[in-house]
Amino acid sequence: MTDHHAPATGAPAAVTDQQIRDALRQALLTVWTRESDLVSEGVNERTVVARIAVALEAAITSWGGQWRADVEYDRWRHSEFGVIRKALRIDGFDTADLRLVYPDLIVHDPHGRFQERNLLALEAKRGRPRPRDRDFDLAKLRAYLSQLNYRQAVYLEFDGRGGPARLQWFHLRDGQVHAVGAEDSWQQGVDPGSQEPLPGL
Repeated sequence: MTDHHAPATGAPAAVTDQQIRDALRQALLTVWTRESDLVSEGVNERTVVARIAVALEAAITSWGGQWRADVEYDRWRHSEFGVIRKALRIDGFDTADLRLVYPDLIVHDPHGRFQERNLLALEAKRGRPRPRDRDFDLAKLRAYLSQLNYRQAVYLEFDGRGGPARLQWFHLRDGQVHAVGAEDSWQQGVDPGSQEPLPGL
């Protein structure tokens, strides 16, 4: 399916895994420092994620105009069927039927002109989620990678009282989903152009 509203640009420059992680870290720093009321007064996680998306857009502008950060984007550009709703089979939660899903936040090329058009999927939880709710989000993230070909996925958890967030990263390599590591100290010393991982990643 051709999208006549897609900007006419060439193939994008390569975006590294580290650039993706650093852009998200920079967006989190922006929200946690400049809009601290959102993360310290128990505001709903959807509002927080929306502000992260705004900050993330600013962080990824240097990657080229085709990349975009979207909140709860539920469409998928299928090679045979055109634009359809995202649906996944969630391991440990679904048996046969596909489940319609909408990630809390993604970074992607929405026009689907390039093979690697899905860079990042994020799910977020505020407060102390029940273990089953956390496990469901983690299973969804793994499914985004294995079934929808996102390159990286991250689970974001924050207490809603101003404390630091926790990030759990996953990535897809050779068709397999791998847990990369967890971060609790992302607020310290992040350089948005750095290619070096933070301690503990």
